[in-house]
Order: sequence, then structure tokens, then C-alpha cells
Amino acid sequence: MIYVYGSYQSNANEFTPAWSERIERSQFGEPMKKVVVISLDGWKLGNAAAIASQMTAIQQAFSVDDRDFLILDDDGGLFYQLRKDDTLSGIKVIEPPHIPEARGADLAVRGHYRLSLQAEILIPNSALGINTTFNFTQTVQVQGGGPIIVPMICTTGPPVLQRVAERTPFVAIQSGSFSSYSPNALIPKPLWPAARIDSRQPRVTQSVDGAARTMRYDFTWDYEFLSATPLTLG
Repeated sequence: MIYVYGSYQSNANEFTPAWSERIERSQFGEPMKKVVVISLDGWKLGNAAAIASQMTAIQQAFSVDDRDFLILDDDGGLFYQLRKDDTLSGIKVIEPPHIPEARGADLAVRGHYRLSLQAEILIPNSALGINTTFNFTQTVQVQGGGPIIVPMICTTGPPVLQRVAERTPFVAIQSGSFSSYSPNALIPKPLWPAARIDSRQPRVTQSVDGAARTMRYDFTWDYEFLSATPLTLG
């Protein structure tokens, strides 16, 4: 087998690949994307000068991110592919080519190296669910209910504090935001719909996220409430 990274191509059968994948879930527990890490243990053969030249070439090739990565079998057929256009944020070199250990005579005929790549890939079917949200935040502010006390300025003597109202209305603001890859994501409903006094609709903005050109939706909302009785949570 050989591997290809951008325009760089390895020698035949000079490496051993390893893969690892982990699933990242939304705040509601739904799978959204997988993080793929590809590690290569390889070796360059030849005399010291040839090994040094080959190591320089591979280090230059992997000095940049976002190149397509392919593994081809002995007949030139495609065995594995990781293309930057299929990822959320490109293909990153998280462990540049390096010699993990130097053992004297080995370096004269065999240069061992190691490198790792990482990419995030959207899980297309699951990630379109209505609960696939991330960066979720919501704030609820409640005030009011107490008396109104104002200072009365006197022509002589110190100011006098006067209670002008025994009770004040309860006022609350519910605001928040989150992002999703689904345009149908669930937006939190007003906590006290009967006491709501505004008519604003939740807002959504669209943007393209990452190398995969995946549409991302950012949702925000602000609700205002007014009540003569306490506004309580839960």
C-alpha cells in the first residue's frame, strides 16, 4: 500500500496505518459528528543521506493542513480516503512527521517516523434531528414584587424615604441562543406565555461551516413578561 497526502506520495509498503474514531453528541445526547484520527508509523530506507532527504520531503508535505488523504492498495485501487471537502473544518496535522526515537545504527539504514491527522465529519442522518444543538445558553432574569421607596427632598432637614407603592409588578426576561446543523431545531418556548408582553419572533441566521460547506443555523430569542403575581421557575 501507499498513502497520498496532497501531491506527496509515499513509497510502497513503508507504513502501518491506525484509525480511531469517537462520536461527539449534542447537548440532547444525539450523535452529531465523529472525530477521526489517523496515525501512521512509517520508515524510510537507505543510507543516512537518503533518509535525511526523504524525511525533509515528508516534513515539508505535512507542514500544511487541509490536503486530501488517500491510501491505495498494491494495485492502485482506493483502499481508504479522507477528503477535506467531506469534513467540517478540514484535515489537520496534529502530530507532524517526526522520529520518535533515535537508536544509532538504525538511522543509518532505516529512518522510523510517526505522524497523525485529525478531521471532524458530520453524521448526516443523525445530525439533522431537531435536538442537535450546541453552544446552548439561556438566561432568565426576574425582578419586581417589592415596594417602591423614593427619597423626598425637604426644604429643611434631611431627605425622607417615602413608600409610594406597596407592591410592584413582576418583570422577567428570557433570552438565549444556540447553534444547530438543522433548520428545524427546537427553540425553547416562553416560560410564561400568558404573561408575555412582546411579540418578537426568534431569530435565525445562516452561515456556511467548515470545509464541508455545511449550513449552520444560529438561533436567538428574547421574551419579555409582565405579571401581577410571582413568576416562578419550575
